[in-house]
Formats: sequence, C-alpha cells, structure tokens
Amino acid sequence: MAHSLTLRLTLAPLPADASARVGLAEQKRQKREGGDFSPRAQTLPGTAAVVNAVARDKTAIGYGGAAYAKGIKVLRIKKDAGSPAIAPNAATVKDGSYALARNLFFYVRNKPTGEIKEFIDWVLSAQGQAVVVKVGYFPIH
Repeated sequence: MAHSLTLRLTLAPLPADASARVGLAEQKRQKREGGDFSPRAQTLPGTAAVVNAVARDKTAIGYGGAAYAKGIKVLRIKKDAGSPAIAPNAATVKDGSYALARNLFFYVRNKPTGEIKEFIDWVLSAQGQAVVVKVGYFPIH
C-alpha cells in the first residue's frame, strides 16, 4: 500500500551501490535542482541492503528497485510542491507521472544477431515481460 508523506525531518538517505548511483545521478540531474547527497548518507552494497536498513530503522528513508520493496512502506512522491503525490505502479512508471522511474537498457556493440537477438526478443516478448512482472519489476508494455 502506498502512502503520501511530506517530510520535514533530517533523514539520512540510503542510496544503493555505485552501479545504481549512475542511474541516480541521471535522475538527480533531471528531477532535482542543485546540491548533492547529504554527507550523512550511507552507501550500501545494493537495493536489498537499503531495504533491510530501512526496515530496521524507523527514521530511515531509501530508494531502490521496485522488485525489492517488500516489508517496507512505499511512499508516494511529488515531482514538485504543486504536484500531486504519486505512487509507483506499472501505469505511473509507464506514463512518466512517477518521478523516480528510470529505464534499464541493453547495450550491444553491433546490431544484435543470433543468440543475443533471440534473448532480447524473448525479454521483450509477452513471456519475457511476464517474468519481469513475476520478479516484481514493471513491464515495458
């Protein structure tokens, strides 16, 4: 269940590891104005560690992949002060109204062929997208 929350507390955010920060840096550039993470922010080795830390500390707030959001409260967020608070779900991620969504990409050196093309085609197929949903992520179609 998603909840709307306006925070006026000093919290230590818990971002995930360096690989996740690449996407977060892009999100920060697009979604926030100026500044960097608080010097009190903890860097943890992955989203599962962030979720575990948030579950143990009632004053913690963190962010990570949707598939890991189990046993914690998922908050609605606003793009800005005048916007409504939006919960993350397949529809709001797809239509862009949820402000902290990002795409995941496959990068290939050349036009995919053979087994690589078969794998990408499977991921994009209804069967592949069913697996995406089963593990807790949001599908692309």
